[in-house]
Amino acid sequence: MLRRAVRVTAIRTNFHATADDTLEAVLNGAIALEATTDLDSELSSGVLTLRRDAQTWVLNKQSPNQQLWLSSPYSGPARFELSDGAWRHTRDGSCLRDLLKHELGLEYD
Repeated sequence: MLRRAVRVTAIRTNFHATADDTLEAVLNGAIALEATTDLDSELSSGVLTLRRDAQTWVLNKQSPNQQLWLSSPYSGPARFELSDGAWRHTRDGSCLRDLLKHELGLEYD
């Protein structure tokens, strides 16, 4: 039982680290856009809020599912799971990075 608990804890810790790194990278990409657009961004307690033209995108961690969830005024709700180093949409396999670039012109490392 102890081995399973350690393995599950390691997986959860890895999820949190990867998700936090992604949220911070998206925030940094948003901050870079703020200089040339009317985009406003805020990251607090694992929830990233992006606002532009009276519209709001919200990207947040869903720890129990080990997913990132995005609420978009354009594409609606979406869930992303980490697969081969990229956050992939659970329905169509599209990439979070591509969606943010398409909808906001936002790029991140």
